[in-house]
Amino acid sequence: MNTSDISSYTYTSAKSAHTHAYLLPTLKKYLGNLDLREKRLFDLGCSNGSMANELTKHGWDITGIDASETGIEQAKINYPGLNLY
Repeated sequence: MNTSDISSYTYTSAKSAHTHAYLLPTLKKYLGNLDLREKRLFDLGCSNGSMANELTKHGWDITGIDASETGIEQAKINYPGLNLY
């Protein structure tokens, strides 16, 4: 792997990772405590879209980007309605 090219980090699916088990509850708790007029987030490093997909289930409007071409390919296949680039 070329370490100067971060787009070569590959994904083979858009499934949730084991990290979702501890990240999502904490993130949802933090986001739930915010007093916002709109529930919009920018996801820098959205990887394969799995976290963005989970947050949209809770009413968040997500726009995300990632350098991994395969991550975005998986996101587009599995979550075509999300704004991930």
